[in-house]
Amino acid sequence: MAAKIFPRSLKRLSDDKLRCPFTIMQWNVLADHLATTSYWPETDPKKLNWENRKGLVLQQIDALEPDILCMEEVDHWGDWIEPHLQEKQYAGFWTSKPKAKDGTCLSWKTEKFTEVEHKIVPFNNGVNQKLVYVLLQPKSDDATKDDLLCILGTHLKAGVDGESVRVEEIAQVREVISTEILAQYPTCKMIFLGDFNSDPDWQVYGKVKEMGFTSCYGNYREPKKLEDGTEVGGTGEPEFTTYKFRQGKMLKHCIDYIWYKQEQLHLTALLEIPDDETVTSWGWLPATCHPSDHFALMAEFGYPPLPQE
Repeated sequence: MAAKIFPRSLKRLSDDKLRCPFTIMQWNVLADHLATTSYWPETDPKKLNWENRKGLVLQQIDALEPDILCMEEVDHWGDWIEPHLQEKQYAGFWTSKPKAKDGTCLSWKTEKFTEVEHKIVPFNNGVNQKLVYVLLQPKSDDATKDDLLCILGTHLKAGVDGESVRVEEIAQVREVISTEILAQYPTCKMIFLGDFNSDPDWQVYGKVKEMGFTSCYGNYREPKKLEDGTEVGGTGEPEFTTYKFRQGKMLKHCIDYIWYKQEQLHLTALLEIPDDETVTSWGWLPATCHPSDHFALMAEFGYPPLPQE
């Protein structure tokens, strides 16, 4: 009997009736070429085998049915994921890392959006990552020309010792937004998402906030507060978005994010993340009911009402 994906639900934050509602999903799917027993010696090989995982990847996409999808560590694009997405009426593109088999894809439902343009930007620090972005025009009847949506996706450099490189990568993203995107599309709304490989109390989190972005999951938990009542930045994020035991180390981190501009879009729902007890009962990630070492994130947004004339 085929394995079933672990069911997850949306936590509704608002029932406001907004324009052009849409959902957007972020997920590092765990590349096939990285799911090796030498890299994951403590994990049951059956949980790593792509033949056992590939159906669960599609099950997760189908169960959540995001209107926009960003995925990292994709190394079965043309032979598995793209054909399925096309069958489900998605358009999109994929690009590999400069020095690896896997890469990042951005996809969107053609019934909801029209592509204006997309671009792939290698980071100029000589490492193995890229930025991708797409400009999408909503097809909703209440959409206007000023509702153009820019989706930026990335997979920043991995490793605890890579934070200085990740800071450089974020600086380049800031430059691309300023000199390329806003120079041509000054009224576009922005969402920035991906696997940032950086915890909330590290430098990258603050650098992205300095760009005017807010993390969708920033108040997922009750944030910690100082004695004067001031919230400690980043402590409201999920306890983890990746949870695994690999090469003798327990790796439990919040490193995946969906960022948006609060003045541009209204957040109305978030996909819930399984709790610690549930994940440990599976023997951590990947599991027979979850094909990756990362959990998918998903947010629902809407555009604010148009000003009354």
